[in-house]
Parts: sequence; structure tokens; C-alpha cells
Amino acid sequence: MSAPVLEAIRLGKVFGARKRWLTSRGPGFAAVSDVSFSVARGETLGIVGESGSGKSTTARMLLRLVEPTSGALKLDGEDLLGLDAETLRKRRCGIQMVFQDPFSSLNPRLTVGAQIGEPLLVHGLATGSAIGERVAGLLATVGLDPSRAKAYPHEFSGGQRQRIAIARALAAEPQLIVADEAVSALDVSVRAQILNLLDDLKRSSDLAMVFISHDLGVVRHLVDRIAVMYRGRIVEIGPTDAIFSAPRHPYTAALLSAMPVARVGARRARAAAAAPDRAEDNSAGCPYVSRCPLAFDQCRRELPPLEAKAASHLSACYRAGEVLPPAVGEAPLSSAAAYRLMRLQNRFVARALETAEAQI
Repeated sequence: MSAPVLEAIRLGKVFGARKRWLTSRGPGFAAVSDVSFSVARGETLGIVGESGSGKSTTARMLLRLVEPTSGALKLDGEDLLGLDAETLRKRRCGIQMVFQDPFSSLNPRLTVGAQIGEPLLVHGLATGSAIGERVAGLLATVGLDPSRAKAYPHEFSGGQRQRIAIARALAAEPQLIVADEAVSALDVSVRAQILNLLDDLKRSSDLAMVFISHDLGVVRHLVDRIAVMYRGRIVEIGPTDAIFSAPRHPYTAALLSAMPVARVGARRARAAAAAPDRAEDNSAGCPYVSRCPLAFDQCRRELPPLEAKAASHLSACYRAGEVLPPAVGEAPLSSAAAYRLMRLQNRFVARALETAEAQI
């Protein structure tokens, strides 16, 4: 694999740890703790986890939109955390972000052409008539009509707005794009179009990408590796196929068991997971210990290290070898559901026969 474009080394973020008047500094809330990963050129890393696991905070730290409390961050070997505000502004052309909400991430008072062209002006990548040409090219790249560069955001659908946001990110000619829940606000059909667009751009431009999502089904078809986060920590990271076929952390298995199965009557065996015990939230041990079916005394006393369990597959679990992927079984259909399914199948067959006879 080529040298990493981005390296995050033990990144951490604590909110609320401020010194109050006449009081000592409070402990604050650790939103992200000891997060490390790298992304190579042409590679897509997916970061998944439930709401509140620290995914978006991690994404914002990569661009220093949220300042890390600890750790190191390198882009092409350069330490981003040591840069002053002016130098960081110039260096940000190498790493761009696509936000979750395409309705609020665009300025309603500017035309889409002006918004796509702004990074070109800020970073000195084009001037004069060359800006209009570049904007037209970027709109065509993301599948939009270049003649609509003078239109405003409200004249576009949600999927089209997200394409505009992607074009704006590409304008700065970045080495890395961070997509934070970039398709979660879109319809399923539009979501597939945006995912295909991102995949095509990655292949054609050799872009590195960090793709944040809570939906493992979406991530599976786009990314090369997956990092699973729980309560601000990476609990498992490895190749996509290995994560799905042989998870090495109980939390990953629980996420996989919650995925729907695209087959009538099929269902996954749901992983047994107890409700979180708040008394154990601040323990020195594993953050998943109160929900884990495999937990034992050592899990409560010591924090499991994130270490290799297989080739390029790391897990923070003492009993990683005992974790099994959720089995797919058959869900018994009720008589009413079976009757509805039969009628639907008969209707489909009848319509297909009518179409075939009409063509004859």
C-alpha cells in the first residue's frame, strides 16, 4: 500500500474541561479518546457506530473545525496541529468536507456557481474567465447541467444539492475528502446515485476518502476498510470483507445483527445485548462491558488494547476469537402475510404474461 495521505495518531477531544472562576478544572466529557488510523491515496476508510459514538467529532477534528485536545494529525507527513491559522487556511485545500445536510451547507443567497468558484478564488487556483470554465467542468463532473451555474440552491432537489456540495469540495483539488453522513438525509434511490458518484470520483481521481455513516449496508459497497467506534473509541478496524464475515468485537457483531436482510422471510439472529449499566460507564475497563454478552472480570478492570487479531484486522477485545457473525435464518410468516405475498406474486406473474402477449 502507498504512503498514507492522512495519519491520525491518538486523537482525543474533551469537551467542557474549563477552569471555572475560583474552582479547579472539571474533568469534562471525553467525546473521543485515543483514536488512531491512516488513509492511503485511493483508499476509502469507513467510520461507523451508533449515534453519540464520536464519528462526527472525529471527522471535524481531521479539518481542525474542532480542535483536538490531544494527539497528532498529519497530512502528507505535515503536522496540521502545529500550523497557525493562516497556514492552516492555505493547507485546507488538501482536505475538504462534504457535510450531512445539503440544505444548510449551501448559502441560499449565492448562486451555485459562485459557491463552487469560491475555493478557486480563496486558494488562488483560478482567476477571471478560467473560474467559470472550471465551475462548468465541475458541475459536469458531478452530473449536473453546467448552464445551471447561475441558479440558487433552492432551485435544486436534495440529491442535486449534495452533488453541488461535492463539486465545491472538489474545486480545491484535495487529496482527501471527508464525507460526514453525506447520504443519510437523502432518499434511497438518490442515495445510491451519490454513492456511485463518490466511488467513480475516487477511482478516476485517486482520491483518499473518509466516509462517516451509521449504516453498515451503505458502507459495505463503498469502503476498503472499516473502523467501528463505540463511546469515542475505535473498538475494531479491518478490511471490509473481514469485518462482515469475521467480526472480532461483540459490538461489531451487534451492529451486523441489526442490518436488514434483503430476502423475503429471512432475518438475522439479533445479538444479545443488555441495556447499558450507567454505574459502569466510568469504569477503567472496556466501555462496552455493561452490554457485552462475553464480558468477564478482566473486562471490568482493564481497558482492552486495540491490537492485531488477524492480518490488518485489529480489535479491542480480550475474547475476540469467540465472537461469531450473526447467522441468517428464516423468519416464519404469519398466514395473513403468506396470503399477501402469494397474491403479490400472482399479480406480478399475470402482469408479466400480459406484457409478453402484447409484445407478440
